[in-house]
Amino acid sequence: MSSWFRPWSLLSVCLVFLLLSLATWVVAQSSVNRRPDLWFFKNGVFGPMPATQTIAAADTITANACGGYKRVTAAGAVTTGTTNTFTAPDPERAPCEMLLCNVGANAITLDNNALFKSIGAADIVLGADDCTRVVSDGTVWRSAGRLVAN
Repeated sequence: MSSWFRPWSLLSVCLVFLLLSLATWVVAQSSVNRRPDLWFFKNGVFGPMPATQTIAAADTITANACGGYKRVTAAGAVTTGTTNTFTAPDPERAPCEMLLCNVGANAITLDNNALFKSIGAADIVLGADDCTRVVSDGTVWRSAGRLVAN
């Protein structure tokens, strides 16, 4: 090769290294985002998915899946607490948004109350495998989408 090409050789090697590094980072990021056992917190930290919460009558759903998938089940048909349907989220996670899914066979009714506002001010009944999205500003929880019935 001619001598004029040699300075570009170093630049070419650096460019290839940069592109390979970027490609490796993109693949690593996309594989983390697809892991079903991890979800993204507001502050950029990944964490494990919490265990399924079993709801009893008048229980409060724990807000421990902000930014992710909250699984709930019940031993029989139940209604959540009439004062608090959900606990307040960790202030570090507010606003908190969760996809709430009933992974059991029994109906769970989310009570519409002063701290949980649902569409049409009606209780939300989660049947088997039903999901709904909820969001909190740190004080009040609101239904953020329709019920996805399965």
